[in-house]
Amino acid sequence: MLRRSCSIAFSLAFAGLASFSANAVSAADSTWSFRVPVQLQYYSDDDNDYHVIGNLTTTEATIPNGITSVGNSSDSLGGNNLVFSLTGQQYDDLNADPTIGLRAISLEDAHLNQPYNPTVDRIDTGFNFGVILSGGVVNMYEVDSDYSLINSTDDLENVGSEGYAQIFTPGQSNSNFAYVDDFTIPNASDGTDIVGDFTINFTWSGYSPTDTLEFSFPDTGVTIQQVSIPEPTSLSLLAAPALLALRRRRA
Repeated sequence: MLRRSCSIAFSLAFAGLASFSANAVSAADSTWSFRVPVQLQYYSDDDNDYHVIGNLTTTEATIPNGITSVGNSSDSLGGNNLVFSLTGQQYDDLNADPTIGLRAISLEDAHLNQPYNPTVDRIDTGFNFGVILSGGVVNMYEVDSDYSLINSTDDLENVGSEGYAQIFTPGQSNSNFAYVDDFTIPNASDGTDIVGDFTINFTWSGYSPTDTLEFSFPDTGVTIQQVSIPEPTSLSLLAAPALLALRRRRA
């Protein structure tokens, strides 16, 4: 979940996340909302903590049993839904840990309107993004999804996925993939909540002070959705992602 962090003043161009369309094929039912705005953060060795560079300006919208955040700005090539842009000098000025770099992070809540069915219900997190880079190398070394199933008194179960990694070199690059997470609690009833987040972690190296990095969601972006997939088609959603996620389950 989102760590405590303190704001600092810094001039960056921000926009938001766009939608990634997940196909719900059954009657899962949940109501989602954003707990905090999407943020860009850096990690400081001075206090071993993340710090907010800025909140991303977004237009937030709900979809059936899910939520998506849609950006308002354009990248330098005229595409829509710029998430952030910065120069090499701005990256230097952050004095971020070179092995950890920066992360974009979002935190959301969902309220179950009917019991969660662990046989067929899933949490689908779809990612579609682009990188425009003028110099250096961007190492997107980890993208995580994390979800907790909670009731009024207990944290019932925690699940999540990780595994995406990619190197971006100068030019324009696009990538898309999805994670599918599932709870196993058999009696999660309506009135239970899901708290979730996703993080996109990256470093930038080999750049000059005037090089630029733009991170955008062309056409679509990040959508979190509860879907219900009747057997025997429950594996079809797992076949769609470009990446096979490494799934993790925490006590």
